[in-house]
Amino acid sequence: MNDGVRLPETLSRSVKSNFSFLLSRWLEALPPAYAGITLATCLDLPIESRQYGVRWATSLPTLSLYLYGPYGAGKTTYAIALIREYLRHWTMSRYAWATWTSGRQLDIRLLEAIRGDGDRWLIERFSNEELLYIDDVDKVSPTERYKSQFFEIINHRLMNLLPTILTSNCEPREMAHLFGGAVLSRIQDKSTWQIVRFPDRDLRQMRGRLEMDR
Repeated sequence: MNDGVRLPETLSRSVKSNFSFLLSRWLEALPPAYAGITLATCLDLPIESRQYGVRWATSLPTLSLYLYGPYGAGKTTYAIALIREYLRHWTMSRYAWATWTSGRQLDIRLLEAIRGDGDRWLIERFSNEELLYIDDVDKVSPTERYKSQFFEIINHRLMNLLPTILTSNCEPREMAHLFGGAVLSRIQDKSTWQIVRFPDRDLRQMRGRLEMDR
């Protein structure tokens, strides 16, 4: 159990066990390369970033994050570590959940849902997830249909202070070319979004060189 977090006495053992089960299922769904990622293991990132991550994840966040930088800079690793810290802290004291998708997967699912007349339900689901993470949000060629759906999801989450994490290789201003000025305006709202730029370095290549030098 997370230090400082107590399970409400009114929760039955079965409910408490279910919370643990949900957390374990989310962690099991991670790709193997990210299975052991935590903020404590993100040693490639500055200690300030790891400390901020702990504060963000344990404060029941309403602030969304836009993480951008070059390939291999550690954006996805950091995002997963944040979510894991969030779930570790909150799942044992209340119902907590997070959904992870990619920009491409979201586009495909919404398109398929339209064909099956289920897009309304899917938009509402992503709009109301407690914590939504969209990886590689820029790896799409958005149609007007997807731009409209994406704006609806992001706008609803902003209005209801539901935290969202987006990772991208694009600077925020480039989001206007992909999704329109309305989405950019919301991401640049400092009262609800934090923009984080990752340094110009490829941690994958750096790790590869270290392995070769051993």
